[in-house]
Amino acid sequence: MCKMLLSLLFSYLNTRSYLLLIEKPVKTEIYYLARTEKYFITFLKEEEIIKLKREKIKIIGEYSEKEEYFLLKRRSFKAKIVPENILYENEEFYIVKGIPRDINTRDFFVKRIPKSLKKFTPPENNWNLYEYKKIKKYNQIISDIVSEISPDSVLNFVRILQNFITRNSYTQGCLNATNWAKNYFLNQGIDSVYFHYHTSGMAPNVIGIKFGLSDSYYVLSAHIDATAGFPWWGESVAPGADDDGSGCAGVLECFRVFKNYEFKYTIYFILFTGEEQGLYGSSDFCQEHQNDPIMGDIQLDMIGYVNYLPESLDLISNQNSKWLMDSFEVYLENYVPELKVIKIVDANFWYSDHSSFWDIGKPAILGIEDKNVPNPYYHSRGDTIGGGFNNINFCTNVIKGTAATLAGLLKPVTRIDEKKEKISLFSFIIKGNKIIFTKPTSGKIYSISGRKFLEFKESKMIELKRGLFLVNMRDKNFKIIVFK
Repeated sequence: MCKMLLSLLFSYLNTRSYLLLIEKPVKTEIYYLARTEKYFITFLKEEEIIKLKREKIKIIGEYSEKEEYFLLKRRSFKAKIVPENILYENEEFYIVKGIPRDINTRDFFVKRIPKSLKKFTPPENNWNLYEYKKIKKYNQIISDIVSEISPDSVLNFVRILQNFITRNSYTQGCLNATNWAKNYFLNQGIDSVYFHYHTSGMAPNVIGIKFGLSDSYYVLSAHIDATAGFPWWGESVAPGADDDGSGCAGVLECFRVFKNYEFKYTIYFILFTGEEQGLYGSSDFCQEHQNDPIMGDIQLDMIGYVNYLPESLDLISNQNSKWLMDSFEVYLENYVPELKVIKIVDANFWYSDHSSFWDIGKPAILGIEDKNVPNPYYHSRGDTIGGGFNNINFCTNVIKGTAATLAGLLKPVTRIDEKKEKISLFSFIIKGNKIIFTKPTSGKIYSISGRKFLEFKESKMIELKRGLFLVNMRDKNFKIIVFK
């Protein structure tokens, strides 16, 4: 009986997991929940901890998958916190067990520690291999795109979002806003748009996709939810004009202009929800898409408030994303020289949706009016046009810079126009994904790599998938881009 009890006790102890910090750099393969500049945050069983003899480990306490854990960072030294909730603290952050419902998010930055594990294998991917110095000095298509960004259109987007009164993730107002955004994408002819549901009771993420000639994609993101300081309750008023109606306006305005152009790479336009509760929406999206060929994310969060003129844009990256931040600066110099940036490499700036991409090892940068958030209307009912959002010119220039950077990274191909080509004794029209001949025609179609894709004989119409093709008809050769 005694041996049986000891065996059961040993079995119980081996099933217990512990929340811990593993100090960087890490020499062995590990699985982790989140990462900061100095640590990987993870949970392990006791026998797994013993195997990490070469690593520097801090054990925080017993871990339960049924509990929620959060990172908190003081925004103000006057901020107070309930001591019994704290599992760990250092000079950079707290780790708290349980949803911190009693804190005011005007005083603390919040990030939920994800529940799903990600794999890390040293060394980290060297994303700096993307040589931003190869950016061309001038491209007419990029210049055209920048010129189409309209301050009137941007302000209208902010006004529409503000007028939902509240966009707290738990409210009908936020759900109405996500429905409006989805319908806007649909009505403007986006290739694909859908709701991404992530957390019970919260409005979903809105994800719009514009396909390129490659499956690899960039993300332009903002968060459509808002708060007046207590995001875990259904706040009746949370207008969020600057935080983050301004960033959402940037995503929507870029789509409005980009829909008339074609690019090599695909782009995801994402409006996240659950950001104010600790990045729920972006964390869930990134977990589901961690194996996707994501080239990088640009997150716009608070780009409409100016405390001093001239205002510079703060760009924040981690070391892995520095190339993306440097690229943004170069595109600004080329196309929006009146806007200056302050570049900040700080992996501890994890309190916006860009850090969910950092957690899965993808490059991401944040564009924000000021890193230290001096906006006096931040997380309050006063975050409205004329209060928290007070400078349309600055906001528009940030969006122009974002559009220039994205267009350059996506690699523009051509404008989308219905094309008609005359070929000796016959002609054809490209309409959507169909080539329509005025008379039966024979030929061969090759992929851009040279592989024969299709051979047709005396056809009046052929249908192609999206892509770039070489068409051989009699003694004529043509390149054809199919958009739909």
